[in-house]
Amino acid sequence: EPLSVIEKQLDSCTVSVYPPLNPDHETLTLPENMLTQFGIMAKVNKDGVVVSGADMIYNYEQVLRQIQYTNRKPAYYLNRVFKLTCSELNGRFMSNEYIQTLTVIHPRLPANHNNANKATNVGDPTAISISHHDGGHEASQSQSFPAPAHAHVERHHVELRPAHTISDVYLASNLDSTQAVIAGSSHAVTIIIVVCVGFLLFMIVLGVIRIRAAHYRTTQEEIADTEMAWDDSALTITVNPM
Repeated sequence: EPLSVIEKQLDSCTVSVYPPLNPDHETLTLPENMLTQFGIMAKVNKDGVVVSGADMIYNYEQVLRQIQYTNRKPAYYLNRVFKLTCSELNGRFMSNEYIQTLTVIHPRLPANHNNANKATNVGDPTAISISHHDGGHEASQSQSFPAPAHAHVERHHVELRPAHTISDVYLASNLDSTQAVIAGSSHAVTIIIVVCVGFLLFMIVLGVIRIRAAHYRTTQEEIADTEMAWDDSALTITVNPM
């Protein structure tokens, strides 16, 4: 891997287990010495493991490679699914999901061997087999035990998303956020312009109405003054000398 990728830091990695672990006979163990050396914290529960702490990808890989799953009763389960996801920058970026399926195969005895065991068990529960040799015979007891189940790892199944680097994701995220801000700003400016134009039209209409009202009021006052004027054109004043 490129050095720049290895030196990038992760915040946490989670190994999820499905179905959940049975604490009676299933355990997940981590390398305590590596956790102490790298300063990484780990929390183990029945749902899996959570490894947290800012550190390089390389150190996380070393810790994850040393996680061990132990099952003292594998016959109880047919398979286990382990899912690994990691995050960085306080969970802002998430990795692809890496899925590992662990299948337990229970061996079956051959049919002829099963028939022989059944015939022997009918006569003798201890399954004693006797073999004759030249000059004598020798009895050997062999009690039949089922072969222990063994773990089989299936082919890895990884959910692949389009390849990208973290810097590309960061730049794309910034570009999207910038475009969103620009779009939001343009919408806000448009709304402000519409409001201002509407307010200006309202003020113009209001001014026109007030001017017309004032002109009408002045006209009415002039008419009233004209009607109330004193007509003295036919008035004659006589002065009495007495």
